[in-house]
Amino acid sequence: MNAEWTDIDFEAHSINVHPKPENDWIPKGEAREEDIVLQGRFMKRMKARQIRGAGSTLVFPTATNRANMHLIKIVQRVRKKAGIKDKRIMLHALRRTFGTMVTKECGIEQA
Repeated sequence: MNAEWTDIDFEAHSINVHPKPENDWIPKGEAREEDIVLQGRFMKRMKARQIRGAGSTLVFPTATNRANMHLIKIVQRVRKKAGIKDKRIMLHALRRTFGTMVTKECGIEQA
């Protein structure tokens, strides 16, 4: 994960996703730069994480303070910690679930 604390706007409850050529990283898809609105409850957790990890510019640093590129391992570790036994929880499933939740909450009909 290349997310840095400066990417997060705690006032606007959003994160700016943009290319990070210094880390050889470009977002997938058509949108190469985008602000994503985040829920208040999530923002509180991120603020607490920022305080706990004081000193690092990265949101999810490794033990050696580098960008953690092992997101799948992070998701699996969180799954275990949350007590979810289904090992099939993967990034695509989370993205699909989020999309379903947004469409229901916003009253968007599926095509």
